[in-house]
Formats: sequence, structure tokens, C-alpha cells
Amino acid sequence: MNISSTEITLIGVGPGDPSLITLAAIEAISQATVVAYPIPSYYTESLAAQIASKWITKDKKRLPLLFPMVDNVSQRKDAWLEASKNLVREVLNGQKVVFLCQGDASLFSSSSYLLLEITKKYPECNIKVIPGINSFSAAAALGKLPLALQDEQLLIIPTPSNPEKLEEVIQEAIANSRIIVLLKLGRK
Repeated sequence: MNISSTEITLIGVGPGDPSLITLAAIEAISQATVVAYPIPSYYTESLAAQIASKWITKDKKRLPLLFPMVDNVSQRKDAWLEASKNLVREVLNGQKVVFLCQGDASLFSSSSYLLLEITKKYPECNIKVIPGINSFSAAAALGKLPLALQDEQLLIIPTPSNPEKLEEVIQEAIANSRIIVLLKLGRK
């Protein structure tokens, strides 16, 4: 099979509430023959797959892909390469493949690394990206507050590891009346 005749669809499934999955995401999942998703270890489940579980029917092959949550960059890069090979292999076997990720598919997302890896190693492979609702937009909606208004500055960054750097970001935001969204809080 020609790899350019099929595609991999990277799907953001939103921040956790299944009712926030887009119609485009639901349609792509329903048309897929293989549903892939990230797992942090072989002993854990995928939050992305749990969010979309209502639409992952028994006729679909489930493909968990290891995305270890480690500081070791080399280990993470090896996982991205292995995951991209697995997805491309499914496409070459004639499968219609989707990859689910939590939140939005292009914002600090596991699918972003797949997009870059597949585009680099398999440029003839068609890739479609379906965005999802990100966590900070969902949080603003729950709080019934606008995230930012027309002339306001909005800075979206991963939470700095260094407390001094975080303090600097906060002080700069206060001084400039800037709204900050801190993502990837994790162990921080």
C-alpha cells in the first residue's frame, strides 16, 4: 500500500469531560479502524482513551503507545520514534489510524511530537490534526470568567521548574497587567 493514499489523524479529545469532544473528533474516531493513544507506562491506562471510550467500539483495534513521563530527553525521543513507527506501520497495513491525546492536539501535546517525527521521517504520510479544547479554556468557562479581553496580554507557558523563575514570571505579569496560564504543573 502507498503511504500517501491514507492518513493518520491526530485528535485532541479535550480536558477530561467527554461532552467537550468535538464532532470532528467523534467522526474521525468512528471511521477509524485503529485507535492509538498514549500511556505513561505499561501498567497504567490512558486518560485520552478513557475520555473517548464511548466512541471506541469493539471493532476497533486499540493501540496503546508508550510515552514515558520522564526527564530523560533521549528516552522520550526514543518513545516518540517508536510510536511514530507503530502508527506508520498500521497505515501501511491499510488501516485508518487515529491517535488520541488529552487537551488540544497542538499545545504541549504528545501528538505534537508524533506530528514532527512522522513529518520528518515519513514526509509522504498524510497527517490530519483535529484540535481539542484545552484545559485553560475549559477552566475559564467553568469559572464563568473571560480568559482575556481584547487588549489584555495573555501568556501561556509551562510552569517553570525553578521557583525563582516562577516568581520572576509572576512579578513581570503583575507589572505588565498580563494574564498568565501556567501549564504542566505536574510535580511542580
